[in-house]
Amino acid sequence: MYRWCVVLISLLAGGASLAPLALMAASDERLKKDVVRTTLEAIPGVPFASWEWVDGPPGRHYGVIAQDLERVRPEMVHTGPDGMKLVNYGFLNEANHG
Repeated sequence: MYRWCVVLISLLAGGASLAPLALMAASDERLKKDVVRTTLEAIPGVPFASWEWVDGPPGRHYGVIAQDLERVRPEMVHTGPDGMKLVNYGFLNEANHG
């Protein structure tokens, strides 16, 4: 079964606009097949990867594998109630631009 979870946590900023604080997406290696890790790194020690979903939209997809990220930056990974790993892409983006 394909699992996709996006959680947007927003904060009312200045009474007028919403500022996103977290964007979490299912990224557990167990949900992926034909995973290919590249030599490029999302952050030091965490390779970019491509994969196909076991049960999801067809074609190659790109990003990071939750387990790879968890070994280096565990605060950027959440384990859902089903045991599957979610990546906080908001934190990952901040780590690259912060």
